[in-house]
Amino acid sequence: MAAVIGREFDTAVLESASDIDGEALLERIEPALLEGLVSEVATSGICASPTPSFRNPTAVLAAY
Repeated sequence: MAAVIGREFDTAVLESASDIDGEALLERIEPALLEGLVSEVATSGICASPTPSFRNPTAVLAAY
């Protein structure tokens, strides 16, 4: 579902588009982080999201 949202996705958007709560969602994202399929986006400043954001670094996943 994250690939449909876009190359970068916020967990709040993913959570609202699914029936998975924030903590369970992060648990499901963790294996992809460990395998390098997604990476966490560092955010700061006035536009920083209060929820974690991730980036799909591979064009393969973005295509699906």
